[in-house]
Amino acid sequence: MISQQLKCDEFADAGLKRVNIGGALNWVAVYPLLKASKTMSEQGTLNWTTEMEPQGEVKQLFGWLK
Repeated sequence: MISQQLKCDEFADAGLKRVNIGGALNWVAVYPLLKASKTMSEQGTLNWTTEMEPQGEVKQLFGWLK
């Protein structure tokens, strides 16, 4: 496994040309969904909503806000 401590430029300096992170991005996206569903089913709460990103920031990131 590649060190998570290295920065992109350090990989390039080591001669790496391409890094496939698609699978990792998938799990990063799925994790909050799993965490929220466990919180609701195990604790019966909606406490996970306190960890949501503000809608304005998300909309701006995707270009939905001008």
